[in-house]
This record gives sequence, structure tokens and C-alpha cells, in this order.
Amino acid sequence: MAKLNRLLLFAFASNSVEPMSLAVMHQNDIELSLSVISISAVALTVYLLIKRYWGPGGLYRHALSVSTPMAYAQLSAWLTSYFLYLVFTVHIILRT
Repeated sequence: MAKLNRLLLFAFASNSVEPMSLAVMHQNDIELSLSVISISAVALTVYLLIKRYWGPGGLYRHALSVSTPMAYAQLSAWLTSYFLYLVFTVHIILRT
């Protein structure tokens, strides 16, 4: 795989976990450090998955083919984190 393709895949994988990282950006150093570790693990997992396989349904469709409960857990976690990100962002915008 070309170096540029790997960089684009890594950028996509990192972007896929952005709501989580933005939500903890303003926390104290310990929470931020623990979050960086867990968020990096998720980003690495997404990167390795899309490097190996990326079909038309994306991560949810792949998780669904592996395990239905895992797919629902992934979808629920993503929707929850994105909802919290939106609530946090609106709160910050309205507060300033």
C-alpha cells in the first residue's frame, strides 16, 4: 500500500473517533490521558479494519456480518458519542 494511501486511511480512522476526543478535550489531565489511550485504541482498530477490508456498508456492516450484538453496540456507541458531542458543542457556542 502506498504511503499516501496509509496516511489517508489513518486520517479517516482518526476522524471517525473525533466526537469522543473533542468531548474530553477540556477535562483535567488525568481524564484526558486516559481518554487518549482508549480513543487511540479505537482509532487503531478502525485503521486496521479499513486497511484489511472496507466494503460498501462500512464499519457497521462489517460488524453486523461478524456479530449482530457487536454491530448494535458499535452503532449505539457511535450515536451516543455523536449526540454528546453535539450537545457539548451547542452548550459551548451558546455559553460564549
